[in-house]
Amino acid sequence: MPANNANFLKMLAQNRLKKNGPPAKKSSKPVKKKSSAHPGFKNVQQQIAQGENVSMKAAGAILAKSSRHASPKAKKANPNLKKVH
Repeated sequence: MPANNANFLKMLAQNRLKKNGPPAKKSSKPVKKKSSAHPGFKNVQQQIAQGENVSMKAAGAILAKSSRHASPKAKKANPNLKKVH
């Protein structure tokens, strides 16, 4: 059975090559993984306000403080953190 299965997979690969042509060359540039997008500061502020049961102004202060103390890795991933003063 395994030999028969191997022949089937080989035939399937050959058919794909005929249909799609040879595989495209990979570029030498490293490909960045797409990370999940940041939900936005206003949205995070609203989540903090609801979760902590505080006003939007207080939630903004909490968010600003946490943004100022973010790690260098986080700032590299989201450069907008550098704009918070």
